[in-house]
Amino acid sequence: MTQQVLQTSASPEIVVEQVGGDLRIHGWTEQMVTAQGDGALFVNQEENLVHVRCEGDCTIHAPAQSSLRIATVGGDGRIVGMQGRHFVGNVGGDLQMQRIGPTSVETVGGDLKVKRVDGDLSVQRVGGDASVFDVFGDCRMDQVGDDLKVSGVMGNLEGTAGDGVSLRLSPTAEHHYRVTAGGNLTLPRATAGGYHRAFGLWRRSENPQLGRPQRKR
Repeated sequence: MTQQVLQTSASPEIVVEQVGGDLRIHGWTEQMVTAQGDGALFVNQEENLVHVRCEGDCTIHAPAQSSLRIATVGGDGRIVGMQGRHFVGNVGGDLQMQRIGPTSVETVGGDLKVKRVDGDLSVQRVGGDASVFDVFGDCRMDQVGDDLKVSGVMGNLEGTAGDGVSLRLSPTAEHHYRVTAGGNLTLPRATAGGYHRAFGLWRRSENPQLGRPQRKR
């Protein structure tokens, strides 16, 4: 395993051009970036910009306020404790993100799991299931192949899932919520009526059956 260490500012921009295997990125308090990789590892620094490329698995530790631009990951991805603004291009496997800043994701081939986003979250495509918890901003999930589970979105919500959708939210008048489910729509029983009123794609029935949405005609 190869390792490289670079001294940086408290908030560098890290560009991950390509990782052939799995990618792990962890935020820390040190003003330095360390990169460990299996196989050939390329790390280059230009002022506040750090470029990383690795043929195999890669683990990066970076200042927590770093911003990320990730182009391609062949395997799984995991990002923890990174509070900058992030862009993720293509992840071939699963992607897990926890305690992150505003983030935009293009494509995840497997499952997506997100816990706590301090800002907006935008995801174009997930091949498998998607679980999203505690987004302190808007949340947009354009296309989820299987099930979508969303809990604790503080802003607007838009989402489309090929299978079921499970929601745990507190709808407010100042935000909009648009969700399309190919399968069941699951809501907390105590607030099912409120959800039917808030979500424009679903109409309220006299006796809402949880998991059996009624579409507007």
